[in-house]
Amino acid sequence: DEVNGLSFHASQDILATASDDRSIILWDVAVGEKLSTLLGHRNSVYGVCFSPVSSLLASASFDWYTKLWDTRINTEVMSLELHSDDVIGVDISSSGYLLATGSDDGTAVVVDMRTWQTLSVLKDHAGEVKRVKFSPYSQALATTSADGTAKVWDTQSWNCTSTLGWHKDHCFDVAWDDEAEFLVTASHDNEWRLWVPVK
Repeated sequence: DEVNGLSFHASQDILATASDDRSIILWDVAVGEKLSTLLGHRNSVYGVCFSPVSSLLASASFDWYTKLWDTRINTEVMSLELHSDDVIGVDISSSGYLLATGSDDGTAVVVDMRTWQTLSVLKDHAGEVKRVKFSPYSQALATTSADGTAKVWDTQSWNCTSTLGWHKDHCFDVAWDDEAEFLVTASHDNEWRLWVPVK
């Protein structure tokens, strides 16, 4: 089945893949061999993200759940029902403290991974929220949406500091440069765009 998401481990030659077959597979990329299969989602897995500072892996699924896995023992350690529709995007901040998810319910949710408490529900998009991405120093969170825009949120106040658009179709994915000076968005309108968000 289709592979929907990828994430590399921060310090090991391990790749996680997310698939429509409801599985997450961990791969040894040095030798190209499968290490383990993580099962627990009840629908397509659409996103995965390794923590930059631990063995935790986060996954997002069409079953509306976000799960956390300890990849040292290949075990599910947390299951979060943060949304009322498919969960598309998932990311963990560089500090390892913040988890963000994006969903077709039109919201992005931010959770403190030390307490598992919800810090903010971001609702300003006018369409489904797709991918989410923290900036390299965790000072901002970018979200993309079916409304054709990307938004940038301050991670202290959770206020929206920039709205970047308009794409002519779904704004589906986003990436920061290494110094958090630029954003790139990718869209179903066959275009990518480079932005300098307001600081």
